[in-house]
Amino acid sequence: MPVSALAEVDPQDIADMSRAIERLQAETGRSAEQSVVYASLRIAKSGAAASKQSKKNHEVLPSLEYGMKRKEAARALSKARRGKDLTDEDRAKINAMHGLAPFHIVQLRQKKEPVLIPAWERKDPRREIQNRGLAKKIWGVVVGKLGAMKDGGRGRMKKRTASGEQYRVSKYNEQLGQDSGSVVVRTINRLTYLHDAYPGLLATMMNKGQKALTGELDRRIERAIKRANAA
Repeated sequence: MPVSALAEVDPQDIADMSRAIERLQAETGRSAEQSVVYASLRIAKSGAAASKQSKKNHEVLPSLEYGMKRKEAARALSKARRGKDLTDEDRAKINAMHGLAPFHIVQLRQKKEPVLIPAWERKDPRREIQNRGLAKKIWGVVVGKLGAMKDGGRGRMKKRTASGEQYRVSKYNEQLGQDSGSVVVRTINRLTYLHDAYPGLLATMMNKGQKALTGELDRRIERAIKRANAA
């Protein structure tokens, strides 16, 4: 059963997952529908494991504009301390620094570009991240929805969809290339800054997911061999 993934993933991982799904069907008697959903469940669990709870605070960066204006104002103030007359340009440089914040809080936003929030202290309380663990929570919901879909029957498959504000999970039949009636499971995580927060997450999910499934099948065979030998 081929696997289709809309991500930059190692082709070897996709091929390994395809073989694992074929093994799952052959060694457990699961249908194609059940096997694909089960494999998707493994991938989603890997996503939850890889989406570690974020750091407690947003990144705080020095303001480049403030730093530049501060240097210009410092040179003008140095002239004043040496008893030299200040020009209008010198006074303008001193005034330009007033009102500028020395720091910026880098805040990631859902469906929007990151925003820089002016801050006068590096430990500004607004730097605290309010929705820590949201990525893991969404993957956890996806795992639950896939778990409810994994026990499909052997007859004609009906499309099933579970959808919420932050996710969408669907399973259905679709023609992929020359294959007819291929089983497709599509999971969508609508957390738009997911790639920024967890670089390489999708590749990690596919790699860890297929390894977990393959390992489970290997352990199943080992247990069967031990039981046979014991008998």
